[in-house]
Amino acid sequence: MPSPPASASASTARNSDPFDADDESSTASLVADAVTWASTHGMVREREKRETGSFFRSDQNLDASLNLPPPHRHHHQKVVGLSGVAGAPEAALVHAPLSARPAPLPRKAFEDAAAASTLFNSLAAAVSLDEAWLEGTLAAAAGADDFTARLLQVLRKTRNYRKGSSEEVVLLLSRSDYLLDKPSSKLLQVELNTIASSFGCLGDAASRMHLALSAKRGWGIDGGRGGQDKKKSRFSLPENGARAALASGLAAAFDEVVRNSSSSTSSSPSSSTSSSVCLFVVQPGEKNAYDQALLAEALLVDHGVPSVRVTLREIAERATFGEENDGNDDDDDGGNGGNGKNDGKKKQRPLFLDGRRVAVAYLRAGYGPSDYPSDSEWRAREVLEMSDAALCPSVALQLAGAKKVQQALAAPGATERFLLSDSAPSSSSSSSSSSSSPSELVRAHFAGLWGLDGAVKEEAAAANQALKEALVHPENFVLKPQREGGGNNLYGEQLRAKILKCGSEADPKLAGFILMQRILPATHEALLVRNGVSKRVATVSELGIFGIHLRRGTKTLLNERAGHLLRTKPADANEGGVASGYAVLDSPMLVDEED
Repeated sequence: MPSPPASASASTARNSDPFDADDESSTASLVADAVTWASTHGMVREREKRETGSFFRSDQNLDASLNLPPPHRHHHQKVVGLSGVAGAPEAALVHAPLSARPAPLPRKAFEDAAAASTLFNSLAAAVSLDEAWLEGTLAAAAGADDFTARLLQVLRKTRNYRKGSSEEVVLLLSRSDYLLDKPSSKLLQVELNTIASSFGCLGDAASRMHLALSAKRGWGIDGGRGGQDKKKSRFSLPENGARAALASGLAAAFDEVVRNSSSSTSSSPSSSTSSSVCLFVVQPGEKNAYDQALLAEALLVDHGVPSVRVTLREIAERATFGEENDGNDDDDDGGNGGNGKNDGKKKQRPLFLDGRRVAVAYLRAGYGPSDYPSDSEWRAREVLEMSDAALCPSVALQLAGAKKVQQALAAPGATERFLLSDSAPSSSSSSSSSSSSPSELVRAHFAGLWGLDGAVKEEAAAANQALKEALVHPENFVLKPQREGGGNNLYGEQLRAKILKCGSEADPKLAGFILMQRILPATHEALLVRNGVSKRVATVSELGIFGIHLRRGTKTLLNERAGHLLRTKPADANEGGVASGYAVLDSPMLVDEED
């Protein structure tokens, strides 16, 4: 994630914010209130052995309880504080890293980004349906990156199943990430996540935590039921609701598959829709299990949809198809390669796990090479693509979120190819000009992006100029590989060294990367809390806007915004993940411009 130079200073306009005094006593009580709320409302994470300081544990085994519906014991009043206790158990919880106070964000910038959510959903969905464009766009990147090449191989190998099932159900739970660019005062897009978009539930909890703290401490920030003072404040906490919205998206996909399957017959292990489940496809030893468990609980309690946590390897070992089949899938190549013997259309088939029908496969894993240590995991992805389960996401939709695709969509005419003029959000939901086209509304959030493969002559000239500038001023750029999950980007001297090593010009050697303008975000002072210890520091915040898009075939069934996430980190940190230890959970405090 782009960030400002370490010398950036925080705003000093303390007298204009609504918070209580900065004296030691007030700070200590605020931190205590925040940690208490987080620890008693499920805003927790697993503690690692190497961590020290205050932490919290459950009185039940973690792994054994995560599949018990609902997992109340970990989320509601079942967390015990253990500060300085010797012999801490391995199964231990600590409050999630958090900011004790919400972060200021211009209201108009937030509302513009929120209004663009459905457009980015539509854009990703349309790209995923144009597999020929995807393959052409990613061809050079695949030549330099084995992981991208393997995803494209899955896409081609399972293509005939999609051709034979024009009514496939695909769900997108997206998160478009932004930084507030100080020079332009705009929220510029860092990336669009189309797979494993995390922290919706814990981010939602952070919003509720700050509402509770505001009410208790008399900050007078508008939000929820509002404060005691009926006079409208310059500050407000926007409604979030990500947890409920994301659960409703999964439930809608589940219902769509179950409703369709109930009208057909099958000689499968069980055709009863009451035995259908939603798979949460997770990593072995998942560190972010509690964000996922909160979502699974909402899915079960609010919608009656049961879920099962499995790894990709477990799918390969335990999943079976029903008997409906239009041909042999062994060694099938549904793409342009192969010997042509299996080029006929095939029907996507019911998938079962331990005898239960898989209605939805929700991937919180599978976004990086480390998720595929063997061919078994890749086989699992193929199995999912060949099934009639609603995929969240499909491999095509995952590829639509690739860094190279992000860059390609910024090229002239690219977004116009996919966004229809009637897909613009209504004027009531956007503060942007009602005369703006959907492509213009999307492009307003693009930072500078350059492809480095040299494949397009017109783009290569601009890329070469950008590379020359990056060698002189590497602090103004970031070099991004085709990777998700944080910790992969190159900055500063690392960026410069990589460019020099590859020849300093757009070339296939750099095809696995894109070059991006480094966003220079506005900074603010924050009180960050990790393991019960607080630190006041200059910070920057990254806003994520969640979205839901559900389609059957080419028909859109649902396209909505689904809440938000704010992550805050020290201003001198390059990366920005919470799970990776760089950032903390936060929420936006919208600020009206002063007259």
